[in-house]
Amino acid sequence: MEPMTGRRRAVLSLTLAPALAAMFAAPASAAPTWLAPFDVAPADLAVEQVAASFGPSGSVVFAWGTTGGDGISAIAQARRAPGGGPAGAPALASGASEPVLAAGADGTTYAAWSFNDPNRPGEDGIVVARLNPDGSVGAQQVVSGGDDASTPALSVAPDGTLGVAWLASSEEDTGLVRAAIGTFGAFVVRSVSTGDNNASEPAADFDDGGTLHVAWSRLDSDEEGRIKVATVTRAGVASAPTLVTAAAADAGEPTVAAGPFGEAVAWIEVRADESGVVRFAQRVGASYPPAQTAGGGGDGSEPHFAQGAGRRAAAGVGLDRRLRSRPRARGRRRRRRALPRAGIRRRGRRRDRGPGRLRRLG
Repeated sequence: MEPMTGRRRAVLSLTLAPALAAMFAAPASAAPTWLAPFDVAPADLAVEQVAASFGPSGSVVFAWGTTGGDGISAIAQARRAPGGGPAGAPALASGASEPVLAAGADGTTYAAWSFNDPNRPGEDGIVVARLNPDGSVGAQQVVSGGDDASTPALSVAPDGTLGVAWLASSEEDTGLVRAAIGTFGAFVVRSVSTGDNNASEPAADFDDGGTLHVAWSRLDSDEEGRIKVATVTRAGVASAPTLVTAAAADAGEPTVAAGPFGEAVAWIEVRADESGVVRFAQRVGASYPPAQTAGGGGDGSEPHFAQGAGRRAAAGVGLDRRLRSRPRARGRRRRRRALPRAGIRRRGRRRDRGPGRLRRLG
């Protein structure tokens, strides 16, 4: 999730996560059942960067960025048991933002976020953590080393191996996507977007064999976006990047899914009128065929993949309008070093999002 750019009062309302749960619990031929939205967070001046994941015993875990009365950013969380209402849980971190969540095959919930590094003023790092059933942090580790790191992506392999990708920014404001793969105390870190000095927006997912698939966007010399994807093995061997999008497309906001179906990537392409269209493609051999367009029309943004029983992929597009109190800006997620932590460099115009949609793939 991208941060909310305003500071008006907002209530976090979720419709997509319950819908995904109902969708994957039903047979492939059945229409998805949409559950009524419910409030997760109380009225807050700074609900942003929302993440959700299934947790132990069928519960759902939510995390989001907020700002305390002292002006320091923090990550709050809540949990919802099956059939119950959201309940508060311990705050995950202070001086932190950009939470992401992922669930292991055993129901364990993992989280990653960016934090203000006290040893490097003005620079951030990435932490990955294992959460206990009560929401407390069971184990955690900084995986980004000396990178000025932001926008983490997180995935958990079937055997519990963790994969974290992030954007490493330089003094020249260029961007490199890097990834860590392993377990607590034994992570291997590799550069993934080799050859791209203007990369951002990493997304990550493990396949069933434990290989991490990482997608990202990059700007070319014409300031148009391209989507690429690469893999990292448990041993830390990174593949050469593969170009996913057509040369004439202006693409961004990628998401990636990997499983028995292979590898699939979805993204946004900007039309001539600067509206967004959701496109997706599935790898065939060593390359990607021409992309398909997700149905439903409208002005699409922020596609997300999810997988259910049988590791079947589905794409969710957008979220409930009440998740933000102001329209968002399109494009680059990388932060300018000269701006405060919430400042983010964008390209294109601000635009609102419509209601969420789901499309079943395969």
